[in-house]
Amino acid sequence: MELFSVQQLLNQVYRLHKGVEKHHNITITVSADPKTLELIAEPNIIKQVLINLLKMHLVPWKANIQDVIVLNGELSSRGRITIRVRVRGLGIPPEHIEKVFIPFLACVVLMRGRSRHWA
Repeated sequence: MELFSVQQLLNQVYRLHKGVEKHHNITITVSADPKTLELIAEPNIIKQVLINLLKMHLVPWKANIQDVIVLNGELSSRGRITIRVRVRGLGIPPEHIEKVFIPFLACVVLMRGRSRHWA
């Protein structure tokens, strides 16, 4: 676990997908409110979940659809940090949502018996 900037993490995910915006006819926006928002967590795991969500949105059945994807970090009304991926458009079909977390299910099984918790 480490302390990291939510804005920087979202920017990293955006930079990884910058080239696909034109290819898939989508727009990706990134924001964090406040800009200084920080989180103690496993940044690589959170980044991978966000990447998987974006990849699931960019699958062939979605070709040439004009969507807007918003990556947003914010404090909830209860003071909790929330990272959201919002899609204005068709979104990911419900039957494909589970696939976003498949790589992490293997990690949980491998880590069983240790004091790590994945949240």
